[in-house]
Amino acid sequence: MPARRPLRAAAPSSALAALLLLLPGAAPAAEPPLDLRLDVPATLAVTGTALGLDLATVLLQNRLTPTTCRICGAGAFDTSVRDALRWKDTGAASTASDVLGIGTPALAAGALALAGLSAGGARTAAEDLLVTGEAVSIAVLTTQIAKFSFGRLRPDAWADPGASQGPSARVSLWSGHTDAAFAAAAAAGTVARLRGYRSWPWILGLGLAGAAATGWLRIAADRHWATDVLAGAAAGSVVGFGVPVWLHGRGDGARGTGLRLELLPDGLAGTF
Repeated sequence: MPARRPLRAAAPSSALAALLLLLPGAAPAAEPPLDLRLDVPATLAVTGTALGLDLATVLLQNRLTPTTCRICGAGAFDTSVRDALRWKDTGAASTASDVLGIGTPALAAGALALAGLSAGGARTAAEDLLVTGEAVSIAVLTTQIAKFSFGRLRPDAWADPGASQGPSARVSLWSGHTDAAFAAAAAAGTVARLRGYRSWPWILGLGLAGAAATGWLRIAADRHWATDVLAGAAAGSVVGFGVPVWLHGRGDGARGTGLRLELLPDGLAGTF
């Protein structure tokens, strides 16, 4: 009889292990994670500097925001998309976009950390999150610079010029929610790809879906024009992809871990 106890104890553990194998990123990697080209102190310095500048721009927003809009109107494309996508309850859309704007980067980072823990342990997961954080902090900084430079009027302020307008009404271009969400999704998916995690398509695909929903909700909330969202998505994707590949991807081309460009007679081909 005592010999049966280990079998009963092992049954729940076996079932849990089987369940974990079904989760994207939870299955053990077929091969050990590939190394990134990572100087931890330098990456921490870049990330910390970018975050510090991000915070400074928030604290100095009243001084940095133009006193009058520099881009005050919108074209036919923006106004037609606004009419089609704007919710009657813009407050609900704004709240939903805030939730997704935070939730999408958090879920992308969590999925990446889970894959890193499974494949290489805590150090690997920490390095992955550091590179992703570096990309997002740089993306946010570029957004802040763009907002203060363009000084574009938000659609809700454009529609009601008589309403009280603070500095926030003149920082529409480009969408910070969208930029950060796309940067986090692209960076997490790219780091997972560079590491060789089998879950990288899930991390990238689901992250980009959440980021796209975030951008749509910003239009529905009447807080951004469609071109603001498209510009934020492009900027976030470029930084989210570029930082891991250009700064931390291996250049030897082993198992697709670096960026390789090749000139062809009819164009340019690239792989990573």
